[in-house]
Amino acid sequence: YAHQVRSDRQPGQRVDFTETLFWHAGLKTDDEGRASVEFGLNDSVTSFRVFADAFTAEGSLGSASTTIESVEPFYIEPKMPLEVTMNDIVRVPLSAVNATNDRLAYVGIEVLAQGTQPSASAFTPFDLQANERLRRLFTIRVGKFNGKAELTVAAKAGSYSDTVTRGMMVRPLGFPIEDGFGGLIDADSTVSHDLTIPDDMVKDSLTTRIVVYPTPLASMTEALERLIQEPNGCFEQTSSTVYPLVMAQQYFMSHEGVDTSLIERSAKILDKGYDRLIGFESPSGGFEWFGADPGHDALTAYGLMEFTDMSQVRYVDPNLLERTSKWLLAQRDGKGGFERKTHTYHCWLPEPELSYTYNTWSLLESGIDADLSKEVAWVRDTAEKSQNTYVVALAANVLGLAGDEEGANHLLDKLAGKQTPDGSLKDATQSVVGSGGEALTIETTSLAVMAWLKNSRYTSNVEQSIQYLAESCKAGRFGSTQSTILALQAIVAYDQSRATPKARGTLQLIVDGKPVGDPVAFTDQTRGAIELPECDELLQPGDHQIQFRMTGGSSMPYSVAVNYHRTTPDTSTDCPLHLEMALNDRQVDEGAITEAAV
Repeated sequence: YAHQVRSDRQPGQRVDFTETLFWHAGLKTDDEGRASVEFGLNDSVTSFRVFADAFTAEGSLGSASTTIESVEPFYIEPKMPLEVTMNDIVRVPLSAVNATNDRLAYVGIEVLAQGTQPSASAFTPFDLQANERLRRLFTIRVGKFNGKAELTVAAKAGSYSDTVTRGMMVRPLGFPIEDGFGGLIDADSTVSHDLTIPDDMVKDSLTTRIVVYPTPLASMTEALERLIQEPNGCFEQTSSTVYPLVMAQQYFMSHEGVDTSLIERSAKILDKGYDRLIGFESPSGGFEWFGADPGHDALTAYGLMEFTDMSQVRYVDPNLLERTSKWLLAQRDGKGGFERKTHTYHCWLPEPELSYTYNTWSLLESGIDADLSKEVAWVRDTAEKSQNTYVVALAANVLGLAGDEEGANHLLDKLAGKQTPDGSLKDATQSVVGSGGEALTIETTSLAVMAWLKNSRYTSNVEQSIQYLAESCKAGRFGSTQSTILALQAIVAYDQSRATPKARGTLQLIVDGKPVGDPVAFTDQTRGAIELPECDELLQPGDHQIQFRMTGGSSMPYSVAVNYHRTTPDTSTDCPLHLEMALNDRQVDEGAITEAAV
């Protein structure tokens, strides 16, 4: 990475305060140990530290450091806080520096805030002697502003000028709370939800986002927008970014109306992610979190499915797929199970009913041409006895892919008996990645949907569980990363099997019996998320009813996110730990140290 100076940079305008300016992990030197690099400085007037670590082919190590000075004849240094709270009054120190040998008379400073709030106090002009540095304080009154604010401090001294623009995040007072719910709304119908806003809600802190998704593409796009980020970390962490994009790209390539810029962004991330992932291949085969040897069977199974799916949307080295599948096949113990020769990181669990079933599912999903009869038989016998619904759902997919119709149908019936009135499946105790709570329920329900979709007898079960998954979507996410991946896989599979013509219509938001804004129209060609009007001001402390009324249209999932702050956080009545904390001093001088009693 090499920092680049912005093309529109102007003298005396400082807005770029990037922390890292250059980074290279594999720079090679010439025979004399020299290498040249180029990068741009940011707008800071400061000393930049340069660190270099080096090693030779023989294993010798070395390091060095130096500094680069960035100077200006006249400049200012406001020490802005990174984050403040609504209605804060902040005293900000500002240094004015005269680095010349001449006196600068009548130094004028002006502080400009974005919009009407926050506001800042005015400066009285002052003089700066030669090579003098003066410190002044000014006051920022944050007010009711909520979000990212930009403050610009402009200074002028004769022919010299300097302008510094800094961002400052303004948060509401108190503790953040999110109420989220969702579901499916049918054509020519109305759905209602009750909502209670607590009395201790911080005033002006509430925001709403109400979205209806005309196609799974819309919720896919929503989730992708929230999940898209630069891949980093170990194999599993990189996959948590890459795998959702792989799945989304598969869907995008089979549907029209997709934002091309989104496809391009995710494709670039996939390119980077693929390059990172292949670097974690173990020397003797398979994959391990950090590329150590030997590989981990279940993590390799996860990677095999990921690379197989990825090969449908971008180039994947076929030799890599062959090596990976052969390595995983070689880990079989000949009795239907698999041998594990290494440790496990994170929460991946070693229980055979989890890892063996997962490994077999991966091999079948990858389309490997191999005799897996022993492994499939082991999965069938284990699932018949298992009390873990997650294992049963995973095994139902295995038997369905293996062509064991009788065994699969028996497990599908078993899953139907575990379905609750809200569409979720109960009695899941563990997943292969160690999930729990809502994430485990979503993973299990998603696997059940994918298994049920192979048999039309379970149409009603599928519809109930899809309803549950739709209601579990909060601002585009379905719990954890792993549960989001499986939920979106289930939604895509459902969309492919239940594709029906869409119809035009309108959506009306109603709060406490009163329409909010005009009806929002859509057509049969609408692909993106339909956002309904905000209703922030209507949701004061107390009980409320939020309704959606669809005229015309067709069945669509929706989600509602209501975010606000409270003066006290949410708490559990069964919490086993009681914690109190108090500062020893109510007032602390700038730069002083105080203690907290816990």
